[in-house]
Amino acid sequence: MVRRFVLPFIASIPDTELRSLFLELKNTPGALTSALNVISAADLKVLGIVSNIAMNIDQTLHVLIFIDVNGYTEDQLNFFIKLIAKKKGVKRIRMHKQYPPHTSIAPFYDQLGVYDLRAVILTDSELRGLLHDIYAKLGKSSAEALLYHLGQPMGASDARYIKKIFVEMGKTEPIEIIPLISLGWCGHIDIEQTDEGTYKIKVKELIECQLLKERIFEPASQLIRGFLAGYISEITGGEWDVIEVECVASGSELCMFVAKRRTGSAAAGI
Repeated sequence: MVRRFVLPFIASIPDTELRSLFLELKNTPGALTSALNVISAADLKVLGIVSNIAMNIDQTLHVLIFIDVNGYTEDQLNFFIKLIAKKKGVKRIRMHKQYPPHTSIAPFYDQLGVYDLRAVILTDSELRGLLHDIYAKLGKSSAEALLYHLGQPMGASDARYIKKIFVEMGKTEPIEIIPLISLGWCGHIDIEQTDEGTYKIKVKELIECQLLKERIFEPASQLIRGFLAGYISEITGGEWDVIEVECVASGSELCMFVAKRRTGSAAAGI
């Protein structure tokens, strides 16, 4: 079974009366617990919860909670909200009601983010349309070049953030973290350094190749191949080439990439 983390920003759950609660909390111990205690005492069913990560004591914790309020009156719900608002550490609370009642859209945030950067959500349906249109309109060779060169700066950008945290990775220590899973690109990744200038990267459920295997019947990754080249090059400070040697598009169970450090004239671009 696929373990999919569903972001509950838009929800539609049959046979419920769905509401979304948005809380702004001080980054202090017990603030979230005190709010959840009220919800628990009221016997309200929590259907989903998500929050940002407060990176420092001054940053506000934003929490989005979906609850089923079937059987409760508006007066009862307003009473619960007022109780939560009085709890220590609660800066603000809002409840959103949507029609039809089993649906809730939570318009409480201005922007989404990954790390400290702004981010967007792209579904597999949207990505499939994007990839297939690029191939259909540009042709295979131009599409491959475009996707590879789109992927390179994406990987380099992520690496610039990661290397601030893992400062020795790629220098005195091997690369052990490539954030493809957390960014939604794959389901599993295994990284093996076979020698000082070579990495073997095995990726399962790589969405790019899964979406392209209807069209391409050979190693299909260009976007993530470019991502890996940009990421590893930025982390190590050198220049790396990446090729895909196995792919689900050509019948393999996984996608495997080999990354090699450029040396000599290749590194100099000669």
